[in-house]
Amino acid sequence: MEKGTKEAVVLYMNVISQNLRKLRGTMSQADFAKKVGVSRTTVHRIESRRNFKVDSLVRIAFLFDLAPYELCLTEEERQKLRLRSEVLVESFKEDLKKDIIAELKK
Repeated sequence: MEKGTKEAVVLYMNVISQNLRKLRGTMSQADFAKKVGVSRTTVHRIESRRNFKVDSLVRIAFLFDLAPYELCLTEEERQKLRLRSEVLVESFKEDLKKDIIAELKK
């Protein structure tokens, strides 16, 4: 594995670990594992930044109504994504208003 790739994997493992801990909150690893349908060992492996099966992450994401990629986002990345989405929605609203006004003028 190339150095840059290895560093990226370490970064994402840290982010995923932090995000899982946030989702788990004060719940024990065992209770959280039972809730999401994975083993406690799986939860421990993710939080300890060890290898785990991606399908476990997908299962957890879907249970919390998240897209799996969202568990790979830092808070800063999540905020940027929200801002971009808001700008896109506002732009769409303005375009829609212009289209409606144009239709009404006909």
